[in-house]
Amino acid sequence: MLIILFFLLLAANFLLRKILQDVKIKSEKLSFIHRYFPVLELIVWAVVIIWVSNNLVSNTRFHLYVNFLTVTLGFVLISWFFIKDYISGIQIKSRFLLSSGQNIRCAQANGTIKKMGLLLMEVKSENGSDFKIPYSQIDQKSIEINFREKGVGEKSIKIVLSSKLKSTDTIQKIMELVVNSPWSSYKSPPVINVTEMENDLVCYEISCVTVGANGNKRLKELIQKEFPTSKTISS
Repeated sequence: MLIILFFLLLAANFLLRKILQDVKIKSEKLSFIHRYFPVLELIVWAVVIIWVSNNLVSNTRFHLYVNFLTVTLGFVLISWFFIKDYISGIQIKSRFLLSSGQNIRCAQANGTIKKMGLLLMEVKSENGSDFKIPYSQIDQKSIEINFREKGVGEKSIKIVLSSKLKSTDTIQKIMELVVNSPWSSYKSPPVINVTEMENDLVCYEISCVTVGANGNKRLKELIQKEFPTSKTISS
């Protein structure tokens, strides 16, 4: 009976995910349902597990221990889901004295702070896009506020990869890496040229405006980390 119950729950979960994905694509107004579905999913599974556990150990000496373990696990899960962002938010706000309307640059986003929420920060980028970033996901070491673009200069980075990699996907990935990094000027998008070479190799030349004295070096390290099979990287 329990196996059938779990099978039905898995099937319902799969179907709901498919339906919600279609809802998200067709209607932006209903996309919030898709956003909070994992929370509902966690609650449903927790309730089912608690119910099954209580039925299995009811009228036994383990009943009290199971209840205690269930309450403890629930508290830990809730704490991990909410408190981690709340505590990270306190650290970021107190260390950097951030406020709405302030310019910020970090590894996750560049632009102007639109809203400082309880659990996340909303940033408006230069191209008008909005980013909602949970505080726990923000790399505090990369945060810059009220920055000026010092040491800006156009640099060229060359990376040689196998021709087996799809060029369009590779260019898109490189573009995202450079644009979203804190070491490139968000006002000047990179230009990527592709040149075929011998021995089934392709050379990608990335021309971009870097920021900071070590901007070019940091970008090269970032690209090399993303493409560990690259033959050479040179400026």
